[in-house]
Amino acid sequence: SLVGSLNWLASNTRPDLAPAVSFLAAYSSCPSAQHWEAAKYVARYLRSTVSQGIAFHSSSSSDTSAYVHFPFPHDGEAYKDAVPPPKANMHEMSTFTDACWGSQIGNAIPDGEEIDMWKYRSLSGFLVMRCGGPIAWKAVRQDQTSRSTCEAEIRATDEGIKEVLSLRLRCTDMNLPDANSPTPVYNDNQGCV
Repeated sequence: SLVGSLNWLASNTRPDLAPAVSFLAAYSSCPSAQHWEAAKYVARYLRSTVSQGIAFHSSSSSDTSAYVHFPFPHDGEAYKDAVPPPKANMHEMSTFTDACWGSQIGNAIPDGEEIDMWKYRSLSGFLVMRCGGPIAWKAVRQDQTSRSTCEAEIRATDEGIKEVLSLRLRCTDMNLPDANSPTPVYNDNQGCV
C-alpha cells in the first residue's frame, strides 16, 4: 500500500522518487523487513521535502517552493492582457537522459551470497521538459545488463527518444510548435553523444 502511494506521487508530482519506487516495486510480492524500512525511509525523505515537487501556479505570488514556477508573462490565467508568446519564449521540449551501469546493490549483500541475475541490470532514466517543467519521466531497469557504460547510456537515450517521438505526435495533434522543430536530447556520456 505504501509503495503504491509512493508510485502515484512518482508518476504525477515527484519524479525524484521514481528510482526508489522502481526498486521497491520489484519486491511487492514478497517484501522483507529491509524493504519496509526502505519504504519508510522514502516516506521520511518525502516529509522532509514536502515543499518540493511540480507545481504550476496561476497566481504570481505563492509561498510554496517548487521546481517550476509559473506564470510566464503570456499566461492567460494570470494576466488579463495575455497575448501569444513571442517566438523566443516558446519554451520548446528538451530531453535529459542518464543511466546507471550494472547493479545498484552496493555492499548490501554479503560476499558469497547468490544474487538473482535481474538485479545486475542497468538502470535507465529520462526527463522531458517543456515550459520549464517536467512533462514526462521514467526510471526503469534495462532488459539486460549492458556491457559498458556507453551501451547503458545509449539504451537510456533510446528510451527517452521513444517518449519524445510519442510526445511529438501529441504535439502535432494539438498544433504545438514542438512537432515542427528539432527536440534537443542531452546525455552526459561522450561515447553516447
